[in-house]
This record gives sequence, C-alpha cells and structure tokens, in this order.
Amino acid sequence: MLLLGGFLAGVVVLFRQGGGQPEEVPPAFPASTTNPGRADARALPRRLAAAAGAVGAINVATGPKPGEAEGSAEARQRAYVENRVAELMELASQDGPASLDIVLSELTNRDPEIRKAALEATLQVRSREAIPRLMEAAEQTDDPREKAAIADAIEFLKLPTLAEVTDQMAERATNAPPEPAGRAGNR
Repeated sequence: MLLLGGFLAGVVVLFRQGGGQPEEVPPAFPASTTNPGRADARALPRRLAAAAGAVGAINVATGPKPGEAEGSAEARQRAYVENRVAELMELASQDGPASLDIVLSELTNRDPEIRKAALEATLQVRSREAIPRLMEAAEQTDDPREKAAIADAIEFLKLPTLAEVTDQMAERATNAPPEPAGRAGNR
C-alpha cells in the first residue's frame, strides 16, 4: 500500500525499455496554486480515479478491513457501497432529470448507507420534483429516524430558494403603491 501511495504521488521512477535510464513521472497530484506543496482537495477524487484507472483499476479507497479476506463478500459489498455513494454524490452535482431519477431510485435501496447518500444527494440537487418520491420512500421505511430525516428533507425542499425570495421582493417593490406626494421626504 505504501508503494502504491508513492506511485500515485509521482515518486516511482520508470525505466525506459532497453536503456535503463530513469525517467521522472509527473506527480499525480500537482501542487495547488493557492497552497504550494499541497494537493488540491477538490480535484483529489477525480485524480484518484484517474490514477487507479492507469494502474489497472486498483481501488485504493476500498481495501479489506483487518480480519476480512480480500475477496470476501463483506469486502465486495463494502466496496460496492462506497463506490455507489461516490456515484450518487457525483450525480447530485450534475444537472438534469436523468441524474435526479437515478438518485431518487436509490432512496429505497436495501443498504441504509446508500439510502442515506441518496437522501443527501437529493438535498444537493434541491428539486421540488423529488418531494413525491421522498414521500413514497418515507412510507416504505420502518425506521423512525429515517422517516424523520426524509420529512426534514421534504420540508427543506419546500422552502423558497434565494432566487425566489429575491424575485418576490423585487415584485413587491415594483407593485407597491406610490407614496403620497407630500410625505416622500418626511420619513
């Protein structure tokens, strides 16, 4: 694992075929322009995925837990859950009804961690179109804490957005009756 980390950081030196001369590998995580010497945290997941793909699809985030066999069903399930949670968070950042449908479909997943991630992703999307599906999910769950979290999410989605509040204020200002001529400066 340490060797893999070193490789991802660009420490490993590759040898050209036949020549044996070392060739520096560019760092997988270039230094941030705002904080030299530190990796850009926002781009880290994308860079990890790209680096893992280049190394032959090694999943560095989901190794087996201590005492868990590497190919065990538990390790595979945990890897699946972690990957699906990451996918849901990525979908939440995309705009469009297809992304929202995928996120909402996971509200009834059998895994509670995936359901929780789907609920968080739904809140990030912030679409009132999700409310009927959230209500269905609330009816299907027996967990009172999960029902409460879904109810809170529904109430949150019902709240007006900043743009809506700003529009309402602007509309009120333009539709307000004009002040009487003699009272304009007496306030």
